[in-house]
Amino acid sequence: MMQMLLIYLLVGGVFAVSVLVWALSSRQFDEQDRARFLPLRDLCPQELAEPPERKITPSVAMIFVILVCGLTPVVTMLIMLTVNG
Repeated sequence: MMQMLLIYLLVGGVFAVSVLVWALSSRQFDEQDRARFLPLRDLCPQELAEPPERKITPSVAMIFVILVCGLTPVVTMLIMLTVNG
């Protein structure tokens, strides 16, 4: 059982690294500077001068819940692997 958990973690890690390497090599992150300013296109100068309010929207809360639900099994497996050896 423990070997399956370790294989699961290794396959997921290799997949994540390979997707990151692909994204970097295919230049997926090149237009980040341009994308940063797209939401500001239609604002007037007064709106640009005022700092935006920071609030937690339902979508941000849902992303946090998904992140926690996704990381909990991984952390649990790592703890099980280290405790049970």
